[in-house]
Amino acid sequence: MHGGQAKQATDFKEMLMTGFAWSHDGKQLACTRGNLVRDVAAAIQVLGTDPVHPSRQTNRIVISDNVFDGIDRGKWGGDGYFLLLSNAPRDVIVDHNTILQGASGGLIKMAHGVSPNITFTNNIGSHGEYGMIGRDHGIGTDSISVFMPGATVTRNVIAGGKASAYPSGNLFPTLAELRRQFVNADAHDYHLAPGSAWLGAGTDKRDLGARIEDVPRVPLR
Repeated sequence: MHGGQAKQATDFKEMLMTGFAWSHDGKQLACTRGNLVRDVAAAIQVLGTDPVHPSRQTNRIVISDNVFDGIDRGKWGGDGYFLLLSNAPRDVIVDHNTILQGASGGLIKMAHGVSPNITFTNNIGSHGEYGMIGRDHGIGTDSISVFMPGATVTRNVIAGGKASAYPSGNLFPTLAELRRQFVNADAHDYHLAPGSAWLGAGTDKRDLGARIEDVPRVPLR
């Protein structure tokens, strides 16, 4: 998927769920793995309840093994966040994604309510201005504890962030070090380079980030 104008890639809310695939046991809704999302103003919003059309609470979404390449508010408008949690969704899993941002507000913005039991693991991304933040609270652990109670946030690369502001178990390289971990970031080849410390470093012993082999190679426009 290409952006090309100020837009957000995906909006999950309960009343629109029929467009996506449920797991075989009916317990989880999956954003299809192996997506390439390129050149957008922001990536994903998960809306817990719809303020216009009454709905049940959005829950049990899995966003996994996707590449988001070129989230950039400077080029496309918006705020450049990867994920917006608003109106209190719950039980959302964000695992093994590779997230490349330019000018960015951050990774996760928490708005309008509490989103319990969020799992954010094994992702590669950058911190941006505010990283993970909720209104009137500090960056990182302070906001996570208030707006994402019960969250699991570990084994993520948050390039440019400060380890002291976040739960333990995450990695905080510089932005230059982040790019050096890829085979060829300038050519948008986000396979991890041979010898990278992130190979096999996931909670599940997989490489950090998305399984790049499952993501289509789409020529740049």
